[in-house]
Amino acid sequence: MRGTDDAPPRCIALTGEIGREVSCAIYARRPSPCHDFAPYAALGMGEPACDRARARHGLEPLRSGVSMRNSMLEC
Repeated sequence: MRGTDDAPPRCIALTGEIGREVSCAIYARRPSPCHDFAPYAALGMGEPACDRARARHGLEPLRSGVSMRNSMLEC
């Protein structure tokens, strides 16, 4: 995925400001790695890859009870 090998890594389809509000510009057509990488805090399950990505940007891991919409926007 273009942009994810850069330093710091950032997918070129990610729009918005990390830590405030982000979204995927190609969500309906996203590649298979993105299907496997999802924030599951809203379902009460952790996602280590999401936690690591958030930590690289100085963000705390998502907590259970966060709405799925907000989880998807933040990861």
